[in-house]
Amino acid sequence: MLSYTVPSSPVAVADELAALYARVFAEPPYREGPADVRVFVRNYTEDVAHPGFGVVVAHDDGTAVGFGYGTARRPGEWWPGCDAPPPPEIVECPSFAVYEWAVDKPYRGRGVGREIMVRLLADRPEPWATLAVHPHADAYRIYIRAGWRQVGMSYIADRPAMAVLIRRTS
Repeated sequence: MLSYTVPSSPVAVADELAALYARVFAEPPYREGPADVRVFVRNYTEDVAHPGFGVVVAHDDGTAVGFGYGTARRPGEWWPGCDAPPPPEIVECPSFAVYEWAVDKPYRGRGVGREIMVRLLADRPEPWATLAVHPHADAYRIYIRAGWRQVGMSYIADRPAMAVLIRRTS
């Protein structure tokens, strides 16, 4: 049976999320490997300590099948390497940056990802959410259908170009 939780100890679920991350992001267009998973774990465990951290995990019979997480950002804080400045409507207010959103393949198309995102953004004090996504990933099309709007591209050396998207949190 599917359940959605906000872990009382986000660090305690890092290994569980890393295993799910490894499965999801090994797929095209990402094709990430063990070194990328280690970077995920490092980033996740550092991000847990940031103000405004939020995480939602979907479980099926005790196994993580999806998750999303992010942190609050101060006004003007923006995606590195973005070819466009923050849009005027968000430049002077805090935002919530969604860093990762993943759903295991057998659970896609069942509303799991949508429910994770709804719960992740629910009751956020920040009026806007932002994220960066591979423009050739299925997730990109899902975000656009869910009301996210592309406002730029992020170009960072040795990484694929990422579309930068925004949407209101409520």
